[in-house]
Amino acid sequence: MNPQEKSKNLFFSVGEPSGELHARFLVNELSKSSSLHTKISSFPPPSMGYLEVLKNYHSINEHFHKIFSWLERNPLDTYVFVDFSTFHLKLLERIQNLNLKIIYYIPPKIWAHGSHRLPVLQRTVSEIISIFPFEKRFFPEITFSYFGNPLVDHIRDLPTQSRKGLCILPGSRPQEVYGHLDLFMKALTLLKRRGIQYSPVYCPLPLSWMSHNLSEKDYPGITFSYGDSWEKMKSSEIGWVCSGTATLEAVAAKLPIICIYKTHFMNSLIAKSLLKVPYISLPNLIAHFHGFQPCISELLQPDPQQIVFESLRLYEFKEEISQKYDTILNLFPKGSLKRIADHLEHQN
Repeated sequence: MNPQEKSKNLFFSVGEPSGELHARFLVNELSKSSSLHTKISSFPPPSMGYLEVLKNYHSINEHFHKIFSWLERNPLDTYVFVDFSTFHLKLLERIQNLNLKIIYYIPPKIWAHGSHRLPVLQRTVSEIISIFPFEKRFFPEITFSYFGNPLVDHIRDLPTQSRKGLCILPGSRPQEVYGHLDLFMKALTLLKRRGIQYSPVYCPLPLSWMSHNLSEKDYPGITFSYGDSWEKMKSSEIGWVCSGTATLEAVAAKLPIICIYKTHFMNSLIAKSLLKVPYISLPNLIAHFHGFQPCISELLQPDPQQIVFESLRLYEFKEEISQKYDTILNLFPKGSLKRIADHLEHQN
């Protein structure tokens, strides 16, 4: 550290498992600089779905007031908000008169929910750093930077194992995991009746699920593990993946997948009325905004028979899927984590 260089303090606010993972990657990279001090504030994973948010409104509101009070009392050089848009947009409205320097890393999905979220970002955010190459057009009048996607880089660099069996990724929140596991078990039963039995069937879950004690006794034929989803994706032949970040992780792992999402009927109706995009998986959305063909089969509110049908089709189109994956991955330049960290370190 140059003796004349002032030490900087960065505060990271996160609230979802995927956002926290990105933040920790970045903080680890920033820790290599002696001129920076970082702090991560993390909240319990929020409820998923509109009905669940209503049920847990009191808890979410309590977290909101805690972080607002902390920001008022602790002036720092830069605040980095990571993903978790519903919470952070409300917080931005509340703190806009504090004149804080705020960088939004992984910004709200304006392209999915509409531009009504844009004005508060234009009033309060100094810069947006995106991990998706197509987002610049959605954030006019805000300084915008894109350096690539550190998670895609990390998964691409992991060694590929001998591929066999099925990898199922049912989500991270309880209502997602249990709902999808029940659906997947029914699909596996139908496949078995046809004489098709995947072996092994991996189900890697977040480390936070270790205390749930899921076992093969409850879900026969499924091998549960924790914190190793990328390794399991790179050693499986095909995958069934809940929509979200995991769909892009599967592309980085070159795993042919079906994107599957089933939720409460009312949640599904509300989501359909609010979403402004034609796809539910990140790779297909990226392809859409760049004028490419979709690369993943999507099933929203499916029955087990639909999963069986699409699984059998995956084997017919493996080579075509691989080529489409390469087209998507070419949009993500390597070395992104260091570029983002260098950019934050040299902020004025």
